[in-house]
Amino acid sequence: MSFLVSNYNFVGIDIPQSEITDYEAVFFAVKLVHAVGFVLQWTITAYFCTLIKRASKLHVNFKTVVTSAVIFALFLHMSRTATLNLAHTAILKTRELNYLCCALSYIHFICIIGLVVSVFMMGLERSIAVRHVHSYYEEERPLSIVFLLITAAIAGGGAFCYFCAARYIVYDADPATQTFLAAEKNIPATVFAFSFGFVGCVGGALAQLRQNSNAANRFRSFKGTVSLNVRLLSEEILISSAILRRIAVAYVVTCLDGILLSLARWEIFGGIGTDSTLNKLLTELSFFNVDICVVFVMVFFMLKHQYVRTIVRGDLLKFVSVNVADRLVPPGPTFVIPQTSAYFQQMNSAWDVSYKRNDDEKKALDSSEDKKQGMVRVRIIDVIRRY
Repeated sequence: MSFLVSNYNFVGIDIPQSEITDYEAVFFAVKLVHAVGFVLQWTITAYFCTLIKRASKLHVNFKTVVTSAVIFALFLHMSRTATLNLAHTAILKTRELNYLCCALSYIHFICIIGLVVSVFMMGLERSIAVRHVHSYYEEERPLSIVFLLITAAIAGGGAFCYFCAARYIVYDADPATQTFLAAEKNIPATVFAFSFGFVGCVGGALAQLRQNSNAANRFRSFKGTVSLNVRLLSEEILISSAILRRIAVAYVVTCLDGILLSLARWEIFGGIGTDSTLNKLLTELSFFNVDICVVFVMVFFMLKHQYVRTIVRGDLLKFVSVNVADRLVPPGPTFVIPQTSAYFQQMNSAWDVSYKRNDDEKKALDSSEDKKQGMVRVRIIDVIRRY
């Protein structure tokens, strides 16, 4: 493994050959897998957002919350990577570079708060849908939900950024030594962030379970007494609620994992993270688990939701150019149609034969008539001669 990291410079970290250890080799492998996984996350997120947009049977409020969560998770990774890269470059002057990295770190904190609030809003939105199922179909307020999410993310992210990172930044100092991201140096803030995510995920799950505990029995009593829209919405709520319970478990496990890794860093290094490779490895694993969880959630939702799975199957069939009819019904006997030129040549031949036959019949008819006329003339001449 040493040849892979002999000149290691990845995401702004320069490690000389003399300092290569087993931790650094593992750290390099994790960073490499994380980078490849981000490409996969970007691809799946782009397809997932377009898929949710096309899923017309899903309520627009639910689609807004789900899409917001995966977008916040995507930009959380992008802002962190961009901040780490820029902090170890010299493309701008020191003060300007510090300002730019501070702005990116602010976006990073906004995405953290936005992701947690979005996960909480998933359970809350389904809870409201269960409670007001008779009128919820007509209540489409995506702009209000987006405004609420962005406002909460900006306000919470701004406060989090200031107390955990921004107030410690010296804008005339080297950017590589700054604490732009709380997770890298401020270990108590990292514990707080994952704990906040844990509380948000558990709160969203409880808000949903509280309303959905007896929802199935209540929805079954709707048959024949409510409109078709209400029945369809009730069925969709039951399907999505069963999926969200499992998704909530995945988010809770991820947050618990982040808390444990952060507590391990706190125990080893104290309240302030060092530049040691082990500290960087544990930090990277925390964010890697978050990205893996988001990818798992998107794939799980696409595979388990019946209506969404139907759309995915149709997209896959189109992608591999498979004829759906051939897959469902065995093809019957086929008839070979001649080529165009041969087909028309055969038609011309048949036409010529028919035309020739008609011409011969016409000539024979004319000859017969001539003979009859000749016989009549001969008989008239014989009669004249007799008299």
